[in-house]
Amino acid sequence: MKRKIVLFMIAAILTVGLILFSQQGMFGQAQPDKLIKPLTTAGYENLTLDPTTHSPVPANATVQPPPVDEAQQLGVSSLLNDLKQKALALNPMNQPGWYLFKSEVISDIDAPNVGVLANGAEIPTHYTQETWMNFDAQGRLMQQVTLMKTMEGQVFQAGVTKNGKTWNSTTGEIHSSIEVNFSDMLVGSHDQVMDISQVSPVVTSHEIVDGQEIIIFSMDETYQQPLKMDVLDEKITQSTARYFFNSNNGLRVKTETISTLVGGGQRTVLTTAYIYSGYLPEPSDEVLAYLDKMVEK
Repeated sequence: MKRKIVLFMIAAILTVGLILFSQQGMFGQAQPDKLIKPLTTAGYENLTLDPTTHSPVPANATVQPPPVDEAQQLGVSSLLNDLKQKALALNPMNQPGWYLFKSEVISDIDAPNVGVLANGAEIPTHYTQETWMNFDAQGRLMQQVTLMKTMEGQVFQAGVTKNGKTWNSTTGEIHSSIEVNFSDMLVGSHDQVMDISQVSPVVTSHEIVDGQEIIIFSMDETYQQPLKMDVLDEKITQSTARYFFNSNNGLRVKTETISTLVGGGQRTVLTTAYIYSGYLPEPSDEVLAYLDKMVEK
């Protein structure tokens, strides 16, 4: 099972444009009909995606990572815990109500789009996502509206959650929602990096990015044989995941997925920037309209 944790760190490549929570059905978003996935490669004719983890199934698809240095791992854990405590302490849920989480997703790929949704809509290589979440006094999610928009502001996919159900605009389907807490949104990525650091080396570095003091956590995954991805013309030999956290407030500000190509070059195939807007007195009219669109059956 630990191997799956290591493989999970390249899930961003395998399902470019769909973040972790949407894979779990949290936002009520549909999976694209054409997933980003490895094609057949020499020696790995049966390399597919695990439908649950979206990771390559064969355990021997990747090179076994070197043993985790205990001292290094403790340092990474300490740093992550410090950032996690800052994120929770400096960004509290002061009152029940609506909170807004935004992201901007850029895919540097050779394909014209990231995937095709059930209704035929394409997931563009550059889009934004607004996640409006209504929490109760205990920090439990009551309502949520997620809007994936083109850079021109057009919604191409929406998800609505209320009354324990979640609805997707591209399929019209309604399913049971999963339980989400306010803290999950603030520090879920911290826990993800922590899990990876238990089984694979994680390297930290410090940079100043846009005037912010940033701590970067990087981890590599090397393949025994080059993999062919749907969205890249050239095969890849390694994937690198990078998580950027603000040193002052503990929040995640960006993630990157970098592919090392057979020819030796590198491409940052996926960049996601995050903005936490905090509490808002009320949601936008657009959000209220989407809440009304969900008709429970």
